[in-house]
Amino acid sequence: MKKILFLPVMALFLLFTSCTQEPSKIIGSWKLEKMNLDGAEVFPNVLGNPTYLFFDDNRYEQRASGQFEQGTYKIDDKKLTIRFNDLDKVTVMQIVELTENKFVYKIGEESISTVYLVR
Repeated sequence: MKKILFLPVMALFLLFTSCTQEPSKIIGSWKLEKMNLDGAEVFPNVLGNPTYLFFDDNRYEQRASGQFEQGTYKIDDKKLTIRFNDLDKVTVMQIVELTENKFVYKIGEESISTVYLVR
């Protein structure tokens, strides 16, 4: 009887964990590798070599060319939502890939940009 009950519970657990992103993978510092913007490839030096920092208390910072933006972030399934403090702006991104060393996301509705970040 215990084995019969164990299998459905384990199946639900595996289904749940496979459909969500592991938020802890995003924590740390990321550097822009490249960005595809409306089909054109843009490299980090053009954008001031931005760095993206995700903290374990859901704070977010973006630094480029001596300037920075701060905010908070939330991961919900395959969506990353960033709320910028100074801009009173919320941006939602679709997570394409998130591993320990690679983070790829898409942003935009009409013209989709793909952003590639690395550790």
